[in-house]
Amino acid sequence: RPNVGKSSMFNHLIGEPRVIVSPVAGTTRDAIDTVIEFRQASEEREVWSVGRNDDDLEVDPAAQLPLDASRPTLDEPSLTSAKITLIDTAGIRKRGTIEPGVEKYSVLRAFRAMERSNVVLLLIDAVTGITAQDEHIAGYVLDENKSVVVCVNKWDQIESIEKVERSAKPVKGMGLLTENMEAFMRILQERLNFMSYVPVLFVSAVTGFRCGEIFPTALRTNEARSMRISTSDVNRVLREAMEKHAPPSKSGRRLNMMFGAQVDTNPPHFMFTVNDPKLVHFSYQRFLENRLRDEYGFLGTPIKLSFKSRRGD
Repeated sequence: RPNVGKSSMFNHLIGEPRVIVSPVAGTTRDAIDTVIEFRQASEEREVWSVGRNDDDLEVDPAAQLPLDASRPTLDEPSLTSAKITLIDTAGIRKRGTIEPGVEKYSVLRAFRAMERSNVVLLLIDAVTGITAQDEHIAGYVLDENKSVVVCVNKWDQIESIEKVERSAKPVKGMGLLTENMEAFMRILQERLNFMSYVPVLFVSAVTGFRCGEIFPTALRTNEARSMRISTSDVNRVLREAMEKHAPPSKSGRRLNMMFGAQVDTNPPHFMFTVNDPKLVHFSYQRFLENRLRDEYGFLGTPIKLSFKSRRGD
């Protein structure tokens, strides 16, 4: 939505002031595409966002990467790279408040940018918190079956970097979090409960706080979209799921899960053969999805599950 820091984050990630940053909502009118090359150490897994500017590192303006003799150089094979098209979009206000004309077309371009993307960085203002419009936009992203990374921006206005470094503790599956971060996470999980699989980063575009985690997380999320699971593994997960929780019955008829296979990627799509698709309850469908996620992760990526009968209905 407007004024959450999208343009500031865009400029930080590409390492130069490419787009205008203003406190006035609606400054960004068009969807700006920029192709960049992101490089990271493949062995140490230490990552730098393009444009990171630490005080103790000299920055090469051309490469926009820190130069340090103790770290790998571009000529060393331990560095891997990926080309990324980063798109800065206009903010999306509530439908009834969008003015006809320029703003209307700006919002349409923002939606088109989302439609042609693989991964969406959903920025949320840490100061104002999660709003109903944030939930609506998350719903739009989910409807388009896009992968998501939630970035809680402006965290420097909540806690200083020194306080975070002093008080953050490791939380399983979530990294180093302070008590304030954990509290925000609980609210986020409640408000966006339909996106429980989405990674959440607490960042600051102004100070660069934890912005180095954005590209690596987005790339891992993008890899999850292309993940393909063998048919034998899908059916193993299916058998284990049925042993743990037997399929439900309806009107005296029990659901019989016969066979499963992954039929597509981007996003991952699984097809299950059953005796009657009408017997598949939403809760059991969610149970199967969770079992697949427990086994293979699918970080930040939606999973499509379809059910057909042996007759092809």
